[in-house]
Amino acid sequence: MGEMLEGSTLSANCTTMSSTVSMSMLDLNEKIANSNGQLMCNMGGGGFAMSCSDLSLVSGHTLMANCMTTAGGLMETMVDLDNCISNSNGNLAWC
Repeated sequence: MGEMLEGSTLSANCTTMSSTVSMSMLDLNEKIANSNGQLMCNMGGGGFAMSCSDLSLVSGHTLMANCMTTAGGLMETMVDLDNCISNSNGNLAWC
């Protein structure tokens, strides 16, 4: 799977059940949130991109960022996207 992160949008080449490859995109900001400096997946409303910076994709499946805490500091944090997103017949989907 060729993964790429542009802003908060994850793009990936996903294999369908018929073994064809399909390009799929998913806005991570929909369900990933910043909870006091920690990235959390499957949070209703998400919105992490408004309080996190330096977004990057590590090893193709880990989202890393610097996120604001409630005290106003920055914390380096990461979340394993394999626990949040799956391939649903060639389309990225929330678990």
